[in-house]
Amino acid sequence: MRVRGRCPSCGTDRLLPGRDTDGTPICRDCAGIVRDFFCDRCGFEGLLLGGRLCEHCTLADTLAHLLDDGTGRVAPAFLPLVKTLLEMDRPSEYATPQHASPPVPRADPERPRPQIRGAPPPVRRCDRISAKND
Repeated sequence: MRVRGRCPSCGTDRLLPGRDTDGTPICRDCAGIVRDFFCDRCGFEGLLLGGRLCEHCTLADTLAHLLDDGTGRVAPAFLPLVKTLLEMDRPSEYATPQHASPPVPRADPERPRPQIRGAPPPVRRCDRISAKND
Protein backbone atom coordinates (compact mmCIF):
# COMPACT_ATOMS: atom_id res chain seq x y z
CA MET A 1 0.00 0.00 0.00
CA ARG A 2 2.99 2.27 -0.10
CA VAL A 3 3.77 2.24 -3.82
CA ARG A 4 3.14 5.68 -5.27
CA GLY A 5 3.96 7.08 -8.67
CA ARG A 6 2.67 7.65 -12.17
CA CYS A 7 0.26 4.93 -13.28
CA PRO A 8 1.57 3.53 -16.58
CA SER A 9 -2.00 2.88 -17.77
CA CYS A 10 -3.63 6.29 -17.23
CA GLY A 11 -0.69 8.57 -16.44
CA THR A 12 -2.00 9.91 -13.10
CA ASP A 13 0.37 10.35 -10.16
CA ARG A 14 -1.16 8.51 -7.20
CA LEU A 15 -1.21 5.36 -5.07
CA LEU A 16 -0.56 2.21 -7.12
CA PRO A 17 -2.14 -0.69 -5.19
CA GLY A 18 -3.00 -2.84 -8.22
CA ARG A 19 -0.90 -4.85 -10.67
CA ASP A 20 -1.29 -5.29 -14.41
CA THR A 21 -0.76 -8.63 -16.18
CA ASP A 22 3.01 -8.06 -16.17
CA GLY A 23 3.03 -7.32 -12.42
CA THR A 24 3.63 -3.60 -12.91
CA PRO A 25 2.00 -1.41 -10.22
CA ILE A 26 -1.10 0.47 -11.44
CA CYS A 27 -3.74 2.70 -9.81
CA ARG A 28 -6.91 1.31 -8.30
CA ASP A 29 -9.12 2.62 -11.10
CA CYS A 30 -7.08 0.88 -13.82
CA ALA A 31 -6.86 -2.29 -11.70
CA GLY A 32 -10.63 -2.37 -11.14
CA ILE A 33 -10.28 -2.06 -7.35
CA VAL A 34 -13.52 -0.63 -5.95
CA ARG A 35 -12.25 0.14 -2.46
CA ASP A 36 -10.90 3.65 -2.10
CA PHE A 37 -7.80 4.53 -0.13
CA PHE A 38 -8.61 8.19 0.61
CA CYS A 39 -8.33 9.48 4.18
CA ASP A 40 -11.74 10.51 5.50
CA ARG A 41 -10.24 13.61 7.13
CA CYS A 42 -7.64 15.06 4.76
CA GLY A 43 -8.37 13.23 1.49
CA PHE A 44 -4.82 11.88 1.06
CA GLU A 45 -4.71 8.64 -0.92
CA GLY A 46 -2.51 6.13 0.86
CA LEU A 47 -2.29 3.60 3.65
CA LEU A 48 -5.35 3.88 5.89
CA LEU A 49 -5.26 2.97 9.54
CA GLY A 50 -8.08 2.77 12.08
CA GLY A 51 -11.08 4.98 11.41
CA ARG A 52 -10.16 5.27 7.72
CA LEU A 53 -7.52 7.87 8.57
CA CYS A 54 -4.11 8.13 6.92
CA GLU A 55 -0.86 7.74 8.84
CA HIS A 56 -0.44 11.49 9.28
CA CYS A 57 -3.95 12.09 10.65
CA THR A 58 -3.67 9.06 12.94
CA LEU A 59 -0.29 10.23 14.22
CA ALA A 60 -1.61 13.78 14.72
CA ASP A 61 -4.47 12.42 16.84
CA THR A 62 -2.16 10.17 18.85
CA LEU A 63 0.34 12.97 19.53
CA ALA A 64 -2.44 15.39 20.46
CA HIS A 65 -3.77 12.86 22.97
CA LEU A 66 -0.37 11.92 24.44
CA LEU A 67 1.08 15.44 24.60
CA ASP A 68 -2.05 17.28 25.72
CA ASP A 69 -1.21 20.01 28.24
CA GLY A 70 -4.61 19.69 29.87
CA THR A 71 -6.32 22.31 27.71
CA GLY A 72 -6.96 20.04 24.73
CA ARG A 73 -3.87 21.32 22.91
CA VAL A 74 -0.35 19.99 22.54
CA ALA A 75 1.97 21.38 25.21
CA PRO A 76 4.05 24.21 23.66
CA ALA A 77 7.33 22.50 24.56
CA PHE A 78 6.40 19.57 22.31
CA LEU A 79 5.25 21.56 19.27
CA PRO A 80 8.66 21.33 17.46
CA LEU A 81 8.65 17.55 17.95
CA VAL A 82 5.09 17.23 16.67
CA LYS A 83 5.91 19.40 13.64
CA THR A 84 8.97 17.27 12.80
CA LEU A 85 7.08 13.99 13.15
CA LEU A 86 4.16 15.16 11.03
CA GLU A 87 6.47 16.36 8.25
CA MET A 88 7.89 12.85 7.71
CA ASP A 89 6.90 11.05 4.51
CA ARG A 90 6.22 7.77 6.31
CA PRO A 91 5.87 8.52 10.01
CA SER A 92 4.88 4.99 10.99
CA GLU A 93 8.26 3.70 9.85
CA TYR A 94 9.90 5.77 12.56
CA ALA A 95 7.23 5.58 15.22
CA THR A 96 6.71 1.83 15.51
CA PRO A 97 8.52 -0.79 17.59
CA GLN A 98 9.84 -2.51 14.46
CA HIS A 99 12.75 -0.07 14.58
CA ALA A 100 13.40 -0.49 18.28
CA SER A 101 16.41 -2.41 19.53
CA PRO A 102 15.81 -6.11 20.09
CA PRO A 103 15.05 -7.02 23.69
CA VAL A 104 18.05 -7.87 25.83
CA PRO A 105 17.83 -11.44 27.11
CA ARG A 106 17.59 -11.83 30.85
CA ALA A 107 20.69 -13.09 32.58
CA ASP A 108 20.68 -16.79 33.38
CA PRO A 109 22.38 -17.31 36.77
CA GLU A 110 23.10 -20.97 35.91
CA ARG A 111 24.97 -20.10 32.72
CA PRO A 112 28.74 -19.75 33.19
CA ARG A 113 30.15 -16.37 32.34
CA PRO A 114 32.91 -16.11 29.76
CA GLN A 115 36.35 -15.47 31.24
CA ILE A 116 38.70 -12.87 29.79
CA ARG A 117 42.40 -13.83 29.67
CA GLY A 118 44.51 -11.85 32.07
CA ALA A 119 41.50 -10.54 33.95
CA PRO A 120 41.33 -11.01 37.72
CA PRO A 121 38.96 -13.75 38.85
CA PRO A 122 35.40 -12.62 39.48
CA VAL A 123 34.63 -11.53 43.01
CA ARG A 124 32.46 -14.03 44.80
CA ARG A 125 29.84 -12.53 47.05
CA CYS A 126 28.37 -14.27 49.99
CA ASP A 127 24.98 -13.28 51.27
CA ARG A 128 25.30 -15.39 54.41
CA ILE A 129 28.06 -15.55 56.96
CA SER A 130 29.36 -19.03 57.49
CA ALA A 131 28.87 -20.53 60.94
CA LYS A 132 32.28 -22.33 60.82
CA ASN A 133 34.09 -19.65 62.80
CA ASP A 134 31.57 -19.57 65.67
